[in-house]
Amino acid sequence: MNAPAVGILYLVDELHIGGTEQQMLELLQEIDRARYKPHVVCFRDKGRIAGEIESLGIPVTLVPKSGRVDPGFFWHLMALIRRTRPRIVQTFLFTANSWGRLAAWLSGVPVIIGGERNIDDWKGPLHRFVDRVLARFTTTIVVNAAAIKTFLVEEEGLTGRNIRVVYNGVRWQRFTPARVRSEAVRVPVIGIVGRLEPQKDHHTCIRAFARLRLRVPGARLRVIGDGSLRHELEAFARGLDTGDTVEFQGETRDVGKVLSQLDLVVVSSTREGCCNVILEAMSAGVPVIATRVGGNVELITEGENGYLVPPHDPVALAEAMGRALADPGQLEAFSRSGLQAARGRFSVEAMAAAYDRLYQELLQTTDGR
Repeated sequence: MNAPAVGILYLVDELHIGGTEQQMLELLQEIDRARYKPHVVCFRDKGRIAGEIESLGIPVTLVPKSGRVDPGFFWHLMALIRRTRPRIVQTFLFTANSWGRLAAWLSGVPVIIGGERNIDDWKGPLHRFVDRVLARFTTTIVVNAAAIKTFLVEEEGLTGRNIRVVYNGVRWQRFTPARVRSEAVRVPVIGIVGRLEPQKDHHTCIRAFARLRLRVPGARLRVIGDGSLRHELEAFARGLDTGDTVEFQGETRDVGKVLSQLDLVVVSSTREGCCNVILEAMSAGVPVIATRVGGNVELITEGENGYLVPPHDPVALAEAMGRALADPGQLEAFSRSGLQAARGRFSVEAMAAAYDRLYQELLQTTDGR
C-alpha cells in the first residue's frame, strides 16, 4: 500500500508576477502529486499567479495581513497550519520567512524550510536579528545561488551547514531558440526584461544604449516589464534623445515570444540571486550581458555563454553590447552554450529533482529522531 502524500504548505507574501512567484509555479507544475500534497498560502491579494496555481488543482488560501504587526493575521495563520497539519512548511521571502516559520514552529511542524531568493543588503539590524533567531527553529534554508549562502554566512552570521543551494529551473520547452545569425547584426534589437524597480537599474541600461547608438544607429531597446519607475524611466529615455528607439512594452506572460524577437538581453541589476531572465534568455538561445553581481556569475561564464560587466557602469555595458553585436560567431557560440545549460543544469526537471531529494532527506531525518 502506497504511503499517503506528504502535505506541504508553501507560504509567500503575494502571488503577482515576479521571479519567486514564477519559480513556485514551475515547481508546483513539476512536483510529484503522488508523493506530495501542496497547498499555497499568501498574505496579500492573490494576484495573477494564483489563478495559474489553482488551475493545477492546488488550493491557494489568502490569509489577509494588515500592517507590519497583525495579531489577528498570525492567529489565523496558525489556525490554518494546525487544521491542515502539513509535514513541511516552506516559506519564501522576508515576510513569509518571519511569520511563517514562527507559526510553523509553534504549531509543531516537523520540517520547516526558509527561503532566501536574493542578496538582501537592504536589511537593517532588526531584520538580521529576526533572521538569526528564526534560523534556530528552521530545519534548513534554501537559497537559489551560492552567492546568497555566502552573504548569509558572512553578513548575517548564519551557519552554512544549515543552508542548501537549489538553483532556479526553467521550462526550456516553452521557448523557441532565436534565429541563426549568419552576419553581424545591423539592426539589432536589445531587450531588458524585469520589474521597473531600482534593483534592476534600468537607468544604466538606457545610458549604455544611448552610447551604443553612436556606433550602431539602427539599434533598438525594448523595455519589457512594469513597475513604480515606468514614468520616470520613460522621461529619462526622452531626455537622452533616444527618440522612438526605446520602446516600453509593459508586462507580459508570453516571455518566449518576446525573447524570440531579440538579438541580445541585458541584465543591469545591482543585486541578483539566480536570475530567471538569464535562464529564460538561455532557453531562447539569446546571448546575455549581465552585471557581475550575486548569482549572475554562477550562470554566466565570461566569454563562454555571455559577458559580465561591473554594475553602475554604462560605458562598460555599451562596449560589451557593441562587441557582442559585431561578432556573429561569438553570438552563436553564446547561444549554443546557453541552450545546453538551460536544458541540463538549470532545467525545471533538475530543480524539482533537487527539491524532491531535499524533502526526502529532511523527512527521513525527522522520522529518525
